[in-house]
Amino acid sequence: MPLKVAFQNIDGKRYKEIFPSNGLLDEILPFDDASFPLLGWIDPYSNTIFNTNQMRPLVRELDRLAQTLSHEEERELVAKIREIAVECQGKPQTYLRFIGD
Repeated sequence: MPLKVAFQNIDGKRYKEIFPSNGLLDEILPFDDASFPLLGWIDPYSNTIFNTNQMRPLVRELDRLAQTLSHEEERELVAKIREIAVECQGKPQTYLRFIGD
């Protein structure tokens, strides 16, 4: 099952979700890439949760990732994730959760 992304609160209530088609997120994330200290640690087979304090560096990594992508669909997906990351950054006790298989 492909990765999806949820913007949620501390109790697990989801405000927004992103369900990328065709496993697109799995194809573009820089798994195990040390130059992406946050995105590189996303586990495609489990849950990876980022808190509000991690949003600024995560947004910077998403911007860097978008610059490496050649297809519009890929860049649009990263832009959607970035949008909810920015929203999460301004809302205490919320999280960005990457949900793996």
